[in-house]
Amino acid sequence: MDNHYVDADDRQNERFAKGYSFYKLALVFVAGCLLGTWYEEIYHYFYYGYYENRSGVIYGPFNPIYGVGFVLMLLVMRPFKQWYAAILAGAFAGGVFEYAANAGQEFFTGAVSWSYHDYFLNINGRTTIPYALFWGLFGYFMVRVVYPFLSARIESLSKRTGKILTWVLVVFLFLNMTISYGALIRSHHRSEGIEAQTFVGEFFDRHYPDERLAEAFPDARRIDRNNEEEEGEE
Repeated sequence: MDNHYVDADDRQNERFAKGYSFYKLALVFVAGCLLGTWYEEIYHYFYYGYYENRSGVIYGPFNPIYGVGFVLMLLVMRPFKQWYAAILAGAFAGGVFEYAANAGQEFFTGAVSWSYHDYFLNINGRTTIPYALFWGLFGYFMVRVVYPFLSARIESLSKRTGKILTWVLVVFLFLNMTISYGALIRSHHRSEGIEAQTFVGEFFDRHYPDERLAEAFPDARRIDRNNEEEEGEE
């Protein structure tokens, strides 16, 4: 009987989201979304002298690119013990991810949010070798410094609170991303003269016109078939 109660107490006192569990990675993803947005906005303010929204979705200060990047760096760097090996692995993963994200955005939405065509050692204008090395260094800092602090805060949550918080954020961001990217894809179709064929397309046309998307994604620049930028700023 005593052992039964001890075992029950042990289970009750187990930490929430130990290791690289779904709940841990989901909350790390959300944290990356927030930190990435704030990083972009602070950088833009000091570089250009004015504030500009840099979130990657229509609702809230979340940039999923950085959320995925944070989780990716965490998983890629995990096996490496030597700092230089971890940074090089992170640089490769960061460069590939940035290239793929840029290509995917262009393919699905007909626009890009960044272009490196005039930068040194760029790769098809989608990433550069210096930037890839920066992502490796930045990722190493996030994994070795930010993640331990964040992980401890996550594990300090009670199981009930942690699970509720995780699922609320996951559902919210899933719906947010679905609406945001659906609206961007529909905007691309509108620019090519394609009429809405379903009620979903009509919904996006009615509630998310190009003017609203331009406010939500001011850094997105539409490109023509020859990959030349038509609108937006550098």
